[in-house]
Amino acid sequence: MRAVVPLVALVAALTVPSLFTRDLWNPDEPRYAEVAREMRVLSERVIPHLNGTVYAEKPPLFFWISAALQGAGLGNASGRVAVALFFLGVLLLTREVGRSLFDERTGQLAALVLATSTLFLWVGKAGVLDVPLTFFTLLAFWGLVRHRAGTRGAIVFFYVGMGLGTLVKGPVAILIPCLGALALRLADGKGAPATKRTWTWGIPLTAAIVLAWLLPALVEGGEAYRNTVLFKQNVGRAVSSWSHRQPPWYYLVRIPGDLFPWSLLLPAACIWAWNEAKQRKRRDAAALLVWAALGLVVFSLISGKRERYVLPFHPAVALAVAAYLRAVLAESPIASISWARRLLGAAHACFAAVAVAFAALAIAGPWLVPLAKQDDARLVAKALIDGPSRLGALAAAALLATAASFGIMFARRGKLGPAVQAALAASVLFSLAFDLVLVPALDVVKSPRPVSERINAVVPEGEGDVALYPEDYSGAYNLYTGRVRMPVLTGPEAVAAFLREPGRGAVVTTDDVYASEHDAWGVPHQPVEAGFVGHRRIVLVVRGGNGSK
Repeated sequence: MRAVVPLVALVAALTVPSLFTRDLWNPDEPRYAEVAREMRVLSERVIPHLNGTVYAEKPPLFFWISAALQGAGLGNASGRVAVALFFLGVLLLTREVGRSLFDERTGQLAALVLATSTLFLWVGKAGVLDVPLTFFTLLAFWGLVRHRAGTRGAIVFFYVGMGLGTLVKGPVAILIPCLGALALRLADGKGAPATKRTWTWGIPLTAAIVLAWLLPALVEGGEAYRNTVLFKQNVGRAVSSWSHRQPPWYYLVRIPGDLFPWSLLLPAACIWAWNEAKQRKRRDAAALLVWAALGLVVFSLISGKRERYVLPFHPAVALAVAAYLRAVLAESPIASISWARRLLGAAHACFAAVAVAFAALAIAGPWLVPLAKQDDARLVAKALIDGPSRLGALAAAALLATAASFGIMFARRGKLGPAVQAALAASVLFSLAFDLVLVPALDVVKSPRPVSERINAVVPEGEGDVALYPEDYSGAYNLYTGRVRMPVLTGPEAVAAFLREPGRGAVVTTDDVYASEHDAWGVPHQPVEAGFVGHRRIVLVVRGGNGSK
């Protein structure tokens, strides 16, 4: 229990502040929150809905959880609270896998390394699907590890984890643990950890969990829903993605930043694990890195890529890095300690550079705002500088975090432990500084709430329709305006017809679409500027006026 309390406190410190310093950010957070809200409003539990129509992009498990938390009174924060709980669950599972493969201290250190890695730390604060997916795939891997160690019945978690993970994000939840099983088999050099005897009932168990939802959904959803769920969202995304297309090396070049500050230790950990695999019987650290490498290769071959798609492999990397650090601490070779301290010192130099950069921006900021080329960037810069010394406060916090971590690191020269503690402290302090100072400024353009409030001010709910043109707002305005259904217009003719209808209403569009098409509408209208959502300047078009800006 003593080891769990620090992890609970750490997750609270990392995730709770941002709940109060920002809204849900476009595009994914408000979309998923709206899907959960419509589950409750429409009483549709089997098939998720978005903007009043069937939403076939994702399975329902995360939305069920979020909807339940909404019903408990958490409102729009429900998805992010759910993710925070899954964040803690991933850390606890990482600790347990580390304890099974190595020892308890390695598992605890791996959980701390994972929690303070840049990408996991960032995604763990967002109401999206990747941390829940990571939890279930790691649950499956943990069951595999315990089965390998001889724990009776543990293999059940392997199949249950894959089934529940599939209900979060699809068949990728089966692929990821199976790659882990392959890595363990390669490490052992003999039979796979999941024996054929377990497959005979395990595969049906995974299938039963998935089919308990999928079969009713396919029957209720019809042919279009079946085609989207079974083909477009799986084979289509893998072979020819219609979004997030990136080159094959995309994940490789992101490793240094996404795993920072621990990415600087990754080459040394790889060399150590390779030597361990060659010289000793236990090859668990190498197996973990092979699992991550297999994932990197497979996901690099898939056409659609986002940095968080490979998040489920980050626990494996954290475990390998922690095992390397524990080995260095235990064996205490002076050369190894010196190298590890130098690498962590380089991480601290990066922290210090960021702190100095913020300090320089705080001083030069007023002269830099006019140089911002995009309006949304200028708005963020202005919010940072016009706030109560916001950028200066961020610089001070960053400098304080760096100074504190350096103090820890050099309190005992020549020791590796304080250097590790310093890196952990710097990551936590920087996270708090960003959440309390920088994030509120970014909220100016990332949140759809101000635009939604403007929509309701122009057309109060119940006094007219608000239409979307085009449909790329992903439920964000539904969530913050309280509207379940906002008509979607499909061309200039549809916009003109909508504006001709009697009664009060408005069209939500973007500045560039309005500028290029409004002359073709041929209907008296008036544009009303509503603000930014992301890089888009949003315009409300209302009936009347002369159609000029």
